[in-house]
Amino acid sequence: MITDRYKLGVWQNPLNPKASDYRSFGDMMFDLKSDPFELTNLAGTADTAAIEAGLREAVHQWEQAIPRALEVDSPSGYYEGV
Repeated sequence: MITDRYKLGVWQNPLNPKASDYRSFGDMMFDLKSDPFELTNLAGTADTAAIEAGLREAVHQWEQAIPRALEVDSPSGYYEGV
């Protein structure tokens, strides 16, 4: 989720069981104004907890709004959409 100031990256459960699962690395959040090179991960910090909660809610709303097309079973195990 990217706003004019913040960027939140949330790892998702991989659709393909053979794909790499990066969730153990943890989520990432950056202040694009003060850290344009995204060097300082703010995810889980007290100073930005309210901002992170708002971004996570936006991610949740987006997930509820998109079609579940990515869960379609395909021979390759990957999304083969148009």
